[in-house]
Amino acid sequence: MSNQYEVNSVDQYIWRDERQQIYARLKEISRSLHCDFLEPDRLDKSMLDTKNDRAISSLLFDQIPHLVFWDELDKVCRTYGKKIWFVTDNLIDKDKYAFENIRILSFPQLLGMTARTDNQFDMSSSPGRLYNCFIQRCESVRQSWFYFLWLEGLLDKGYVSYLLYQLDDYSKLTGVDLFDFIHYNKGLDQLKKFQDAHQTLRSQVPYRNFEENFDLITYINDSKYSVILETYAIDDDRYQWCFTEKVLRSLQSDTINLIFAQKNSTKCLGSLGLEVDPINQRWDSDDWVIRQRKILEILKTDGVPFDAKSQKDRCHHNRSLLQSWKTEYQRSDFFDSLVEEIKSS
Repeated sequence: MSNQYEVNSVDQYIWRDERQQIYARLKEISRSLHCDFLEPDRLDKSMLDTKNDRAISSLLFDQIPHLVFWDELDKVCRTYGKKIWFVTDNLIDKDKYAFENIRILSFPQLLGMTARTDNQFDMSSSPGRLYNCFIQRCESVRQSWFYFLWLEGLLDKGYVSYLLYQLDDYSKLTGVDLFDFIHYNKGLDQLKKFQDAHQTLRSQVPYRNFEENFDLITYINDSKYSVILETYAIDDDRYQWCFTEKVLRSLQSDTINLIFAQKNSTKCLGSLGLEVDPINQRWDSDDWVIRQRKILEILKTDGVPFDAKSQKDRCHHNRSLLQSWKTEYQRSDFFDSLVEEIKSS
């Protein structure tokens, strides 16, 4: 449950519909194989009440649980004679995510659910603002981004939102109360510069300095840079990488993408064949505080020359690759390897 209504851009409905279709296919496979289909929140001891000893589960466009969770669940499965096949679009270290009774199956082709085939991503020849940075769900690191954009005199130079959306298990507070909660309970009040930012911005939140048209692409196209704050940007050293529509949407745009994501995300995206703006290599292996600082410096100096041809070639390559993945997973035989593995178990 969320603490307020989520604002969805039109492109989000595309991939969410695709995700539901994939879940429906996996449920049908479960029925055909006489397996249980377990929702992600049922991956605990409640699964012991299921009638079958085999189960399929999936979580797409979200981060899969930590290794400790899987280790504990594997012990439960061993005790009660259960086996689980778990489908994800996360990139994983297969050696780390290897268990006796649980198979974590990574299908990065499923990221193709974000593929766009229209021409809506063509950037303006004369962008109206320096950058865009869209923040719905808030927490302390994202709030520090909001503070820094103000402290560096950048807030009015971009299309920026900080909407104070969050899930109930984080806080049931909304608006300025949630803004205060994060500031005082997550340690941001310990820095004087953040205190100054908090006092100045407090009367302006939830914040949006552009008109809501439910189509973020129009503002991406009117920016030179896209600052992408991925959902799990600071979750480093987990041996898995989760990419959402935030980065995949921007990789299909010919703006210059400045990606704040998990350590080595640029390397991982490149390993899949996606082309990422080379500037991101400067901070790809750095800790998140340094990654944040280097991206802010790029915005302050506006020091990256814009090469229209390279940017357009890069984004068209990414659109084509994501579309090829979408075509691949939409084939009826895409999950045949999963079916055969379960049948032979």
